[in-house]
Amino acid sequence: MIQLYSVPGAWGLPSVSPFCTKLETWLRLAQLRFEVKPASMSAAPKGKIPYIKLEDGTLMGDSQLIIEHLTQRYGVQLDTWLGPAQQAQSQVVRRMLEEGTYWCLVHERWDTEAGFAAYTPVFLKMLPPVIGSLILGQIRRDVRSSLKAQGTGRHKPEEIAGILRADVAAVADLIGDRLYFHGDQPSSVDATIYAMLSGLASFPVPGAGSAELAKHPNVVAYLERVRKKAWPEEG
Repeated sequence: MIQLYSVPGAWGLPSVSPFCTKLETWLRLAQLRFEVKPASMSAAPKGKIPYIKLEDGTLMGDSQLIIEHLTQRYGVQLDTWLGPAQQAQSQVVRRMLEEGTYWCLVHERWDTEAGFAAYTPVFLKMLPPVIGSLILGQIRRDVRSSLKAQGTGRHKPEEIAGILRADVAAVADLIGDRLYFHGDQPSSVDATIYAMLSGLASFPVPGAGSAELAKHPNVVAYLERVRKKAWPEEG
């Protein structure tokens, strides 16, 4: 059985990491058998989460590379019905969310004082007791450095909010009145959209992302459909 190494969830999410949520959602939509294990950064093959262990003991990192490998290995049919234009659109939307929207989410959680205050008790549970608060301070400094290196951290808060609103509105327009992103059945890109947008919607501190999502009831309903599709046991 596939072993998925992830970090715990909060605020109704299976994991506080959007990429862990993405991979678990995809595994569920693909109907592959797996079990969730607590992740260890020292064991992660690429030094990031999530990662998986295959039946033969092989470790793999990077959520997208894992999805592509498992699709080939197990003959997953989730995207076989998509045409070339739909596949291209999936690639573009996924890259926008993972390389752009994601960093706005990181800003809301780590770079704002209100967001960090809400995130602290959740993240501390993943760290060693006693010294966890000291480690968390260093992690926050590292995350802020990454935000600046990536570019999002160099923008003013109102500029980041504008980027976030535009990304959410674009996804809302593309979904339209369809049940899932491409039609009446889910595909791999739905796992990414669900992970990134539910991460924004569920965060307890109001932000530009959750405010924009509230303006698009089609996306709110879409997120609930994906959740029920992937986690039918939860109703």
